[in-house]
Parts: sequence; structure tokens; C-alpha cells
Amino acid sequence: IVPINASLVIGPLAATLEGYGNWGWTQAPYTGGDGTALKWFGPVGQPMLIHKTWFGGGAKNIRFIGNPTTPPSAAILLTTGIPITVLDSRGDFENIWIGDSNIQFQNGIMFVGVSNGDTHSFRGITIGGCSGYGILNQNSDANIISFDGLIINNVPVGVWTAASMSFR
Repeated sequence: IVPINASLVIGPLAATLEGYGNWGWTQAPYTGGDGTALKWFGPVGQPMLIHKTWFGGGAKNIRFIGNPTTPPSAAILLTTGIPITVLDSRGDFENIWIGDSNIQFQNGIMFVGVSNGDTHSFRGITIGGCSGYGILNQNSDANIISFDGLIINNVPVGVWTAASMSFR
């Protein structure tokens, strides 16, 4: 388990944050697996990972563990950034585990901004333990987002989106 106390940022150049996903037992106290897990010790309301790149990057084989005392706003935040010239497109996320049966996050995956933010792909995603949304897409221009293999549990609202998304 890797402790983090501030948001990790991918961008403006593309990069992929990659671990290995042998998490073992995924309920507290998280024993039995030796896979890559990030655990939040930062302030309430900040995202754990911010993705703001043009054409590429993402995350693979990582478990996000929030904090019930200071829950992050999201495990992953995809943003077109400020100023608006910072675009966000073509992110690739694979084998991501967010939370568990306990409330640790405000939201699982969030999309924010007003322009672009599209063409992201997600494969093998599990989201649990959020007080708000599993997936929250507030960017009406964040289209062509695909999920292949998505599990959401223990979340009041699974998906809310202002743009098109596909699920398989």
C-alpha cells in the first residue's frame, strides 16, 4: 500500500500510471495481496488521481483506497482543465479497483470541464463505497466514453452523465 496525501496529476504530457493487480482480499484490513494500492491520507474533497492530458495516458492495475474520515472527491478525475486550452482525450484505464463496501469516497470516477474530454476507454473497473456517484460525468462534451466490464456496488447513484457513454 502506497500512502498519498495529495492528488497525483497526469498531464499535460501523456503518461500511464501502472501497477500490478494482485490485490488478494479486498476488504479491510487489505491483507493477502501484494498488488499496487494507493491509500488516501490527504484532505477531504480532493481527487486522488487527476488526468488532464491531450491524447493518451491513464492508469492500469491499481487499487484506490479512500479514507472514511477525509474522503476524496473522486478516485479518478478527468478534466479539461483551466485554462480551457488544456484538453483531455484518449485516456486508457484498465483493471482499476476503487473502494470497497465501506464509504471511502465521495465519487468513484468524475468527468469535469466544458470542452472535449472525450474518447476514453475503461476496462475491468470495480467501484464501491462512494457516498455520491460511482460515475459522475458533468462534462456535456465528454462523449465516446466506453466501459467494458464495470461493477458498481454500495453507491447511491451508479451512473449520472451529461453526455453519451457506452457500457458492455
